[in-house]
Amino acid sequence: MATAHWTTVKDTLQQIAQTPRFGLLSDFDGTLCHFQPYPEMPHMTARNEQLIIELTKLLPVVSLISGRAALELESVVQLPGIAYVGNHGMEELRDGNVIVVDAAREWEERMNGFYHELGEPTIPGVRHQFKRVTMSVTYRYADQPEKVRLQLLDKLQTINEKYGFHLSEGRTIWEIKPPIEANKGTAIAALVKEHQLETAIYLGDDYTDVSAFESIKALHAAGQINGLSVAVLGETDIPLVRETADVLANSVEDVEDLLAFILEKRLAVS
Repeated sequence: MATAHWTTVKDTLQQIAQTPRFGLLSDFDGTLCHFQPYPEMPHMTARNEQLIIELTKLLPVVSLISGRAALELESVVQLPGIAYVGNHGMEELRDGNVIVVDAAREWEERMNGFYHELGEPTIPGVRHQFKRVTMSVTYRYADQPEKVRLQLLDKLQTINEKYGFHLSEGRTIWEIKPPIEANKGTAIAALVKEHQLETAIYLGDDYTDVSAFESIKALHAAGQINGLSVAVLGETDIPLVRETADVLANSVEDVEDLLAFILEKRLAVS
């Protein structure tokens, strides 16, 4: 069955948004801002930014959960009152301090070794992002990206034989992460517990958001929350993302309309 658009479940969204302990949880890149070729370039759309600011005033928690390092995420978003979770759920920012989950901290030395063995990029259009306990290799603007994708995979797998990290793929990116049970899904479960949420919505657009969608479904099935996951369609429609989510948003601009609807319904009971 095809995944429906979010406007088909407005009654459910209203119920979720008007529940006192409602949390808004979201990815950043490709969800609240347009997907950009290089990590230093993105900025949340002006409308999404204003909507997030207003929702932060009204909700128990608004959290951004990203593959970026938590400090980097805060530096590009630059909004107060948000719970910043970085490195795919492996770290969070608390009172200006980065808290890394214990299981990930044990892999820092090996990640440093992997990074130095990989060395500087030798293929034009490829960038390496070192994030202490994880690393990303992006290749969106490389010539012949599909060829480069396989070249990078071969090199990463060869180096990784020594280190034992988990290699996963995103949109024109390879992610190198510790093989531990820490991801966007576990981050959501922790946020639900910490903030005693009764309802929650999560928005995301890429492979790494699937664990978040699955976490929302599991928490809902267990009766812990009334939750809904939203797949944001971007330049590339990823079937697994679309199929795992409860509903769809067609674009970053469509996310703006969704957040505006949520804000309207929340204000009605505030």
